[in-house]
Amino acid sequence: MAQNDITTAAAATDASKEDKSLKRTKTRGKINFNQLSASQMKQIERISNVGAKIGVDQEKERAAILDAMRDTLDAVFENEENEKLVVDLFTAFARKATTARARRIAKHPACPPAVATAIENRLS
Repeated sequence: MAQNDITTAAAATDASKEDKSLKRTKTRGKINFNQLSASQMKQIERISNVGAKIGVDQEKERAAILDAMRDTLDAVFENEENEKLVVDLFTAFARKATTARARRIAKHPACPPAVATAIENRLS
C-alpha cells in the first residue's frame, strides 16, 4: 500500500508541474513603433516582406492547383463512363454560381441537357 501512495503522490506532483508549465508567466510588452531605431525598423520591414512573400507563394500554389483542375475537367466531361459524375458536377457548379455564371455553365458543350434545362427553369 505504501508504494501505491508514493506513486500517487509522484503522479500528482508531475501533474501540478505540467499545469504550471502551461501557464503564461509574463506578458510581453507591445511594440512602440514611434521609438524604434533604424535597425529595428529594418528588421520589421524584413519580417513583413517575408510574410508578404509567403502570401504570394501560397497564392501561386493555389492558382497552379486550380489550373491543373481546370485542365483536367474536359477529360472528365468527355469520359462517357462518368455520366452521373458529370451531371453531379454541373449541378453543383450551377447551384453555387451567380445567375450570369449559371447561364454560362448551361451553355457549356458538355453540360447535360437535363441540367441545362433545370438551370434555365430555376433562373426563369
